[in-house]
Amino acid sequence: HSQYDLSSWGSYVIVLVAFFPAGLAFLAIDHLGWLSRYKIQADAHVTPSQLGKLALNLLINFGITLVVESHLIIGRATAAGRGLTVSPELPAPWVTIATIVGCAMLQEPVFYYSHRLLHVGPLYRHIHKVHHEFHAPIALAAVYAHPLEFGIQNIMPLFVPYLLLRSHLFTFYVGCVLNVLGTQMHHCGYRLPAWAFPFGAPKGPQPNFHDFHHEATHCNFGILGLLDRLHGTDTKWRAAVQ
Repeated sequence: HSQYDLSSWGSYVIVLVAFFPAGLAFLAIDHLGWLSRYKIQADAHVTPSQLGKLALNLLINFGITLVVESHLIIGRATAAGRGLTVSPELPAPWVTIATIVGCAMLQEPVFYYSHRLLHVGPLYRHIHKVHHEFHAPIALAAVYAHPLEFGIQNIMPLFVPYLLLRSHLFTFYVGCVLNVLGTQMHHCGYRLPAWAFPFGAPKGPQPNFHDFHHEATHCNFGILGLLDRLHGTDTKWRAAVQ
């Protein structure tokens, strides 16, 4: 396959393969009630009308927005020699790990400040409020969002850091899988025990931290919680924990 196809269609397929099996598995678990003892908002359940709107939204976001961005951002940049590094030789393991960690550090401030901006006035009312229709999030609703938000705030922070660091294609694929599974964990609605790793979160604030953001709305804007502590946007969360 060409570098263009491997970077554009390859990244698209990787995201789909990571997103839907995990999301549908959580949906089945939610429907069957197998892990109800671990549910964070125990009394909240997704409705058939919500699932219908979710299906249409995912069709638009994955069927149009992600296709366009994977081609325009990843494919074109890589084919022009400004994007991902595509070679048959895999990078050293430490390079892959360092790149993924570096991209995560770049993604955190971009996500925090853009997310906080989306909670301001008309941006919230006309764009980000769509995502908050799920007051008790589920894994499949991790990217339930206005197409503009999905393209700018979900996809751009995922793609751009790997382009800036000229990541190897393999590293980018691994990073995509980790990001997709990570955001689904944050939205899954369950505080699973250690045996459920990588979906479980035996240590640290997630997924309770982001679940509380959906419940209380205007707080907990980041992922790691560091910038929320710095700016004092985790006050409600710390009070709830107390």
